[in-house]
Amino acid sequence: KVKRLQLLFYSFRFLPQHRNMSWTEDGSGNLKVEGDKLVYTGAGHNKANGLWSQGGSGYWQFKIQGESALSLGVTSRATFGPGYNIRGLFYNGSGNLSEGGKLVRTGWGPRLADNDVVGMKVEQNTDRTRVSFSHNGVGLGTAFDIANWGDELCPAVGLEKQGQTVTIMPGDMSSSRTDDARRAGEGFEGNWTGAFPINIRRQPNDWRVAAFVGNNYVTAAKINADGSLSAGMPVGTQKMLPPEQRVLEEKAKQFLGGITGIRREGERLVVESTGGRQEFTYAPPASSAHREDIPWMN
Repeated sequence: KVKRLQLLFYSFRFLPQHRNMSWTEDGSGNLKVEGDKLVYTGAGHNKANGLWSQGGSGYWQFKIQGESALSLGVTSRATFGPGYNIRGLFYNGSGNLSEGGKLVRTGWGPRLADNDVVGMKVEQNTDRTRVSFSHNGVGLGTAFDIANWGDELCPAVGLEKQGQTVTIMPGDMSSSRTDDARRAGEGFEGNWTGAFPINIRRQPNDWRVAAFVGNNYVTAAKINADGSLSAGMPVGTQKMLPPEQRVLEEKAKQFLGGITGIRREGERLVVESTGGRQEFTYAPPASSAHREDIPWMN
């Protein structure tokens, strides 16, 4: 795997177009620029952002080193800023999508880890912007499909942990592989669809289960000694929904807060809850985010 990732990334190192390009840090004093590399030098827990000098349509790869509490994506020079004041379109190390300060999609892609390589393709014209990603050579598909954002977009990175570095390399649009190529795996993790869509991720001591019903809700289902689960109160976004969606929203919240067990039955995922038993089938990744999903654009 390591050799494959090295070939993936270092095949771009000798492309001439990255000369005379550089990072601009956000003035926080928590980043050090070393050519095409950004190094986090802060004490931690203080997010710092970098903006790449080349913008517009293109393809780039990010080589990650260190902890995965970071964000990779695009912003414009007008919406670039320090900490969570930045506004843009980002794929976070947690696998979620955000707009700089707020969550947009949960469980869109895999979690990122040390030595991962993330590819990003930006297709921008006068009436539409699409941003798609790959992870270690596997295409993840389109993350953002935004109408009527005319500002030139540049790659941007947010770091917040000691020892983190991100190195960027421009690539060739024609050789980018960002079309979705994921398949269902074994176990529980991933995206599932049923009465409402859910995403499940494993943590050291619990399962994080998220549901999208107009708002994003997530709960931590703690693993008990006997193997059963105890779910906490779901937390989520607070967007006002039309009446017909509120019934499903309440059902999903009760379901998340009452989870007692998760199991596979063949291709199906079965989740037991005091809020009702639900069955799910494997689903494609979370859908692309659109303009109406980005709070600061509306």
